[in-house]
Order: sequence, then C-alpha cells, then structure tokens
Amino acid sequence: MEPTLFSERTGSSDGTALELAWKRLLDKEPAQACAGSLASFDGNKREFALAVLGKEHLVDLEGRKVLGPDGKEAAPPLPILVLHYLAATTPLPLSGELISFRELEGGELYYAAYEGRAIRPLRDKFGADPTLLLKAGEALGAKPFRLGHASLEVPLFPRIPVFVVVWAGDDEVPSSANVLYDSTIRHQMHTEDVAVAASFVASKLRKSVP
Repeated sequence: MEPTLFSERTGSSDGTALELAWKRLLDKEPAQACAGSLASFDGNKREFALAVLGKEHLVDLEGRKVLGPDGKEAAPPLPILVLHYLAATTPLPLSGELISFRELEGGELYYAAYEGRAIRPLRDKFGADPTLLLKAGEALGAKPFRLGHASLEVPLFPRIPVFVVVWAGDDEVPSSANVLYDSTIRHQMHTEDVAVAASFVASKLRKSVP
C-alpha cells in the first residue's frame, strides 16, 4: 500500500493536523517566525505577510485563516504548508547544492506516491514540449534554470525554491521530469510536506497553460 500523504489526513473531515499547525505557530514568537521564514508581521492586525509563489499571502492569527492575493481563503493543501513553513523554518542560507526527493529522510518510502502526484504529471504535461514549462512558470514568478531541455526555479517560499526540470524524449528515450531542492530543505521541511509541496507546484504549473 502507498504511504498516505498528510494532505489526505487533513481534509475537511479531519482538521486535527491543521489545528496542531495553528497551535505550533501561535506558540512561536512572531519575531522568531519572521527571522526563519522571511515573512513580515503586523502586530496590530496580528497577521503575517508571506510571499508564496512570488505573491503576498496573509496569515490571519485571530481569524485563523490563510488568505491569498485576492483576499480569499487559500485552498488546501496550501494553508498547512504555510503554517508549517512559518513555524519550522530557520534563518539558514541556501547552500546551492541540489538534491532529489529520494535523498530526503524517508524519501524512498514515499517515492511511489510522490512520483505519481508530482513527477508523472509534469512529464505528461511538458515532456512533449518542454518550452511550454517556461511559459507556465511565468504565472508563478518562476525564472528559467540551467538544467534539462527546460527548467524553472519556482519560488514556493522565500527559503524553499523548487527546481522543476523536463527532458524531451525521442525515438529511443522517453521524456522525463524531476523536481529538485536546495539541500537545506532537509532542515526546513518534513519529507511528507516536501511531497505535498511538489504536487502543489506541479498542479499550479499544469493549470497555468492550456
């Protein structure tokens, strides 16, 4: 049986993990959360402002809501990813060393689910035309990267860039895709969260182009 990702445990019928995430953030000093996450905090409004995919999102502590740039509540799984990020990240500079999901603790255990929900959808959408990936990245504040036939550096959170890479296939080799991370993600995000984040980014990219 495939491992269950946390997004499947935090649907509308079970908010336990989300409640715990709010508690963790509320227990943390705002200044400490800002130093780690590179968010800002408005003490009067009791809300954080955080860049997500290059656009400002608000985290309302009083109302316990994560609001997107349009002022509407963000849809799952983004709220719990945001809360975990604010509560857990530390002021650790990026290393510049890229690693794959398999190199994370427990990455092999979760890889089947991860591949099905992040890697395969990217390959199926962009493998035939990798240049389409670059167009998709424009809506997410991403910038071209240096790998594969097309690649992007996607600014998921200020301390967590996500690198999406696509290779076109030919008569002998099928198309392929991968998602890479700065090695510091080992210290900033739990492996299950990384899997869900990759699926979230893949979904956003796929929906950004026809």
